[in-house]
Amino acid sequence: MRKKFSYIRFHGGEHAGAPIWLTIYGDMMTNLMLFFMMLWALTRMSLDAQLTAHASIQKTFVQQEIKISHIEEEKAVIPEKIVPNKFDESLKIKSDLQGIRIIFDSPILFNLGRAELNPSAVKPLDELSAWLTDVPYTVIVEGHTDDTPIKKGLRYSSNWELSLDRARNVVKYFQKKGIDPKRLVLAGYGEYHPLYPNDTAEHKKSNRRIEIYVVYREK
Repeated sequence: MRKKFSYIRFHGGEHAGAPIWLTIYGDMMTNLMLFFMMLWALTRMSLDAQLTAHASIQKTFVQQEIKISHIEEEKAVIPEKIVPNKFDESLKIKSDLQGIRIIFDSPILFNLGRAELNPSAVKPLDELSAWLTDVPYTVIVEGHTDDTPIKKGLRYSSNWELSLDRARNVVKYFQKKGIDPKRLVLAGYGEYHPLYPNDTAEHKKSNRRIEIYVVYREK
């Protein structure tokens, strides 16, 4: 009686009879088995060895997170058009992944407790207006104060109202200079977003400010 033999043919070094899903499934099961064997091995180790292994794994993941973070930052290239020319030396400029923030200390623009623009505000605001005309991005004007209470009998009942009115006057100035009002947003934060604790006169002076945030990349 002739014996029957089963055989497997190979084409180009690949198994001809196994579907691709079975190969993927086999690899996945192998990886799962190795993973659980590693977990089991950790339970058989001393406490010191477990801590060392844990620290090594944690370091690996942290390094990967830092690498990914750097890649994201490299992608967030600041458009050339938004890089400002040299402004008035009294202005402070900061940048982040969303845009550029330009900070006016309050004495440049306003008197203490007032929202009317000072004559000294004309030069830096004109420089900024000329630059903003050339960039198509949203411009958020933020008003900030220190925590000094508003005296009774004055026009404003709170620092919140004062900060909002200051931001509104800057927005009106930009509009007067030809900036499209659709691009302008105003906000008043009062004393609730200080740069420094309101514990010294110098810190309070820094907290009284107008910030112009030019947003070129939405979150």
